[in-house]
Amino acid sequence: MKTHEKDFDILRDEIQKILDKTETKMNTLIDDYNTKYEDEDDAVQIQTYDLSSLFSQLSDFCEDHI
Repeated sequence: MKTHEKDFDILRDEIQKILDKTETKMNTLIDDYNTKYEDEDDAVQIQTYDLSSLFSQLSDFCEDHI
């Protein structure tokens, strides 16, 4: 395997790690916020039902273009 191929694999893996970590962190932040304000009627509740699919799309994009 050539050096640029190894570096490409490393790049792709590092980007995926960032995406995975960010998705987890965003879910945690949103869940913590929602829990904190779950009893307040005027507080906005943030939905995360679509978040995972958005990260999947971003991951697919990176896989296809990086």
